Parts: sequence; structure tokens; C-alpha cells
Amino acid sequence: MRYILIALLLSTNYAYGADKLKEVLEKANLAVPYYGTEFYGEPKAQIFKISPNTKWFIHQARYGGDGEHSENILMVFELYKHPSERIMKRSPSINKIFQYSLSNVSFDFDGEYLTKINGEIIETLCHVCDGWEVSRPEDIFKIPITIFVPSLIIQPTLSKPESKELLERLERQSAANIKEQLGYGRKNYPIYANGVVKRVNDLFISYNN
Repeated sequence: MRYILIALLLSTNYAYGADKLKEVLEKANLAVPYYGTEFYGEPKAQIFKISPNTKWFIHQARYGGDGEHSENILMVFELYKHPSERIMKRSPSINKIFQYSLSNVSFDFDGEYLTKINGEIIETLCHVCDGWEVSRPEDIFKIPITIFVPSLIIQPTLSKPESKELLERLERQSAANIKEQLGYGRKNYPIYANGVVKRVNDLFISYNN
């Protein structure tokens, strides 16, 4: 599997090039349920400085194949080096601290330190599509969020009027789709559509509280 390998903002204790990044990739558990480590497209692997003594390894990938694949899954691993490991030039310990489905990822910095991870949660009301991008445009709902570093708190970035408009549009489209799908005899579709609506509502409720 070909990787996009990027070494960013590294101290002398973490002077990693592509070879060291490959060592980290070999140690990190990148598997997800159902797909294992079957990647769809090119994964991205990066190392960021979070504080003078903290570095994160961030991995992004879609999992699966042409007929069925996941959304982009973001994984965050903390790299830890004990002083004795630095002296012996061993690879760091790797601890996964976060996993989230997030598309169109970008990063913000304060000087050399990573401060925010930005992206979009993408939901679709299409329950038989290979991926969200092949859904009908009216069935796709994109919610921009920011993940703050190092707290990993998630915050939607839509304004209140924008959030209200998205939720109302989702409710209308869900109701229309349920009516249509039941007309085709697809009795399980309401469970799927209501699940999408609940996930989106829960996201905004969690943020507003």
C-alpha cells in the first residue's frame, strides 16, 4: 500500500523521516471492524508537535474496496518516549487516543504546535450507496466541525441559523424518503433514516449543552 508520508514540526528527539514514519506505521494498530486494514485510496500519515514534550501521529484513511467503503477515518496516536528510549534510540510507544469519521481534513497551528483539526461530518440518507459521494445531492448533509487540540473536544462551526436550516432540511428530506421507500416495500428504511436524524441532532444538542 502506497502512503502519503509527511514529517512535520519535529524536535531533535523526534527527528523522523519517511523511514521512522514507516516504523510507527508498523507498530500502530490501524485496523477497524469489518474492513480490517483494507484501505480504499491512499492513506495519509503525519506526525505533529502538540507541546514541547508531546507528539501525535495522525492517520487518515478510507477502508474497504470499490463496491463498499467507509468514510475517511481519522485516528490519533500519542507518541511517548521514555528517557531511556531516547538514549537507546528506540522507537516511541504508540497509544491510540482518538478515532472519528471526518472528511476534508485540515490543520491549524500556533507557531510549530498543532491547535485544531478541521473537517466535515458527512451524513447521507442513502442506505444502499457505496459511498456518500454517490448519493443524490439532496440526501447529503455536511456538518463542518473543529476538534480542539489537545482536549479533542468537538465543536460544530455552523451558526445557529445555519444549524436550524440544516436540521429542518434533514427532517423534511428524511420524511419524504421514508414515504418513498415504504412505497417500494422497504420497511427497514425508517430505522436507517431515523438513525441519521438522531446522530445529527445529538451532535448539535451535545454542543449546545
